[in-house]
Amino acid sequence: MKLSVIIVSHNVQSYLEQCLYSLKKATARLDAEIWVVDNASSDGTVEWLVARFPEVRCIASPDNLGYARANNLPLPEISADYILFLNPDTILEDDCLDKCIAFMDSHADAGALGIRMLNGFGAFLRESKRGMPTALASLYKMAGLAERYPKHRVLAKYYVGHLDDYTTQPVPVLPGAFLLVKGKVIREVGSFDERFFMFGEDIDLSYRISKAGWNNYYFAESKMIHFKGQSTDKSSDAYLRHFYGAMTLFVKKYYRGPLAVLYRLLLQAGIGVQKNASRIFPKKPRHWDPETARPHYLIVGSVKDTKAFLQQYDPGNLLYFTLNTDETPIRVIHQHMGFEGSTPVLFCLGEMTALEAIEWVDQSGWEPPLFFHDMQSEGIVGPYKSWPVPFQRRPLL
Repeated sequence: MKLSVIIVSHNVQSYLEQCLYSLKKATARLDAEIWVVDNASSDGTVEWLVARFPEVRCIASPDNLGYARANNLPLPEISADYILFLNPDTILEDDCLDKCIAFMDSHADAGALGIRMLNGFGAFLRESKRGMPTALASLYKMAGLAERYPKHRVLAKYYVGHLDDYTTQPVPVLPGAFLLVKGKVIREVGSFDERFFMFGEDIDLSYRISKAGWNNYYFAESKMIHFKGQSTDKSSDAYLRHFYGAMTLFVKKYYRGPLAVLYRLLLQAGIGVQKNASRIFPKKPRHWDPETARPHYLIVGSVKDTKAFLQQYDPGNLLYFTLNTDETPIRVIHQHMGFEGSTPVLFCLGEMTALEAIEWVDQSGWEPPLFFHDMQSEGIVGPYKSWPVPFQRRPLL
């Protein structure tokens, strides 16, 4: 077996559906298997998954085990050359895994690999590549300085912001949202530390891979959409509690003496600053405002099938502006950006490929949110909070 993919899911059935269709195309030329570990979902994910994707190997946990422990569950039955830990709220390019594995095969020093991640607005996610969470790097991050000065060698060290986003290179830490690891490396250094419930487990694994003499590569030649990255409320008490808990555990595991005490004090100071960071460093508003945006959306792909699907929803006063890639090169969309500057884009993955869609997103500078609908699927996924008409998953007619 060349590749085993592990996805941990919790109440994200629509996202998981689109992810699996994307993944099926990305593994079409590989000897691969897909595992889904469901962390006690209450949305019927397990029953739906068994019926809809019988080829996927499913483990249904009666309890929410957390990210690390759930990812570890299938490992005793896996002997593949490569293991991909993948989040369910992702859309992969069609040739993503072919390119990633070819790179890993040709680099004997490579232990793990991550790729460029774009959020639901097409913006680059800085957590695609990260530095080690030293005391000062964590403080600058939590105080908002890393966001304020995203390219600074010192202040943005948590995200290694000084390293070029379009250059493939070794980095200290890779994210767990897409983490491709050689099977022999996992068997050598172990998988995720199950003491990390949320956050930190990918930092810990990246660190152990580096300590064992392998390189963690940020691979800039492939991309994916990761919706979760743009919707996390990083000022919430829950986020701060989980982040602080993970960093505290990391400190206990690798730091000793006065340095560990200093680290914890700096983290606590950073939490206090972050709670007020929105007032200290207010974020620039996005150009697209769901409160004032016109209720249009741009459909790209197989127009006929997608319009039929969308008619299941209450259209209200929505207008359909469509471009079919069979007749119109995707670059022509740029000509419509003036008129459609406040228009969300819905990509129909069927006639067009995810590679075409994500390539365009990465180059266009589009501001409104992005949505994806695979022709085989029963739903639409995107950054729901930004959409003026709430899409809910419904069966096809």
